[in-house]
Amino acid sequence: MVTLIFLNSWKSITHNWTGVERTEDKGLGLLRDRDAIYQRDANGKVILDGSNKPILITTDKVEQARLEYVKRGAISNISYDDFYPSGAATFTITPQLLLRAGLSTSIGRPDFSNIIPNIVVDEDSAASPGQPGGSLSLRNPKLKPWSSTNFDIDLEYYFKDSGVFSVGFFKKNITDAFGTFTYVLDQNLINQFELSQEYLGWEMTTKFNAGDAKVTGYEVNYQQNLTMLPAWGRGITIFANGTVLDLDGTRADFSGFIEKSANWGVSYSRGPIGLRLNWAYRGNQHISNQSFAPDAVGFLLPRLIVDANMEYRFNKYFNIFLNARNLNKYNLDRVKESSNSPARLYIRNIYSTKFTAGIRGSF
Repeated sequence: MVTLIFLNSWKSITHNWTGVERTEDKGLGLLRDRDAIYQRDANGKVILDGSNKPILITTDKVEQARLEYVKRGAISNISYDDFYPSGAATFTITPQLLLRAGLSTSIGRPDFSNIIPNIVVDEDSAASPGQPGGSLSLRNPKLKPWSSTNFDIDLEYYFKDSGVFSVGFFKKNITDAFGTFTYVLDQNLINQFELSQEYLGWEMTTKFNAGDAKVTGYEVNYQQNLTMLPAWGRGITIFANGTVLDLDGTRADFSGFIEKSANWGVSYSRGPIGLRLNWAYRGNQHISNQSFAPDAVGFLLPRLIVDANMEYRFNKYFNIFLNARNLNKYNLDRVKESSNSPARLYIRNIYSTKFTAGIRGSF
């Protein structure tokens, strides 16, 4: 990485160039070969009996399982690389007013578990002729990482008496975002995932690179020590921040995505006493894609959490504390909806206040 810094009376610019990143993954997983229990001829073809049915190697179920399941028999290899540059600049408009801007690229690798091949087979013994014989849930070792081009700009004003107020805007253009989908297995998917022909017509659930997405965000932050108060109140600090996000793109998995969030509160620290009261608001939070409709989603309803922290410091080595989380005893509601179905509550978690007290020391 090369860093260049230019300084003069009105601006400073920092530019960073990152190098090429290369990732190589190799995974070994359980292989299920359902045809391994049948006899084969010298050319590798399954031998059929007079009724045109495959001839078993053995009728012992334990031995059949040993033939069918091969430990570390499924192998995956994947590699990818690219160049990920980034740059940042800070402009000093006045000694108290700064403008920051940045442009960067980043990468999001699949979860580690996707490296290891695995297929979970759920057979439907009650399926009628012509109906899918069951469903498959499989990992996708061929899943590519998503990449993002990011632009950020912030305007920051620093108060003379300790504090800051800032507003910011950012945009992220995401390519090859992840998505979990369920499909009926056709011949193309059979070939792509190298599955047995007997799964033709079954349902398959796995992760794919779902396409592109854009995230646009706005941020505001305020924090100030109230030094203008009389001596008894000069340990008081007030703070507030908020973020609004807009997601535009395909049905990619953005589990945990929160459209609106905010935190605000007040703290007091003077002498041996430390107090803090904090409010945390979380808007609708995406948690899953639902299968009952093409555009169905599941999400958490907005909630407000109030926390309090208290501390008494006997000296720099020893203090006692009391923390209270969720003073307002909020409910966590999970709902699901689609364009043709209104939001329906399907899980409600009811939480009480959690208290934690203790003694903290450092030696």
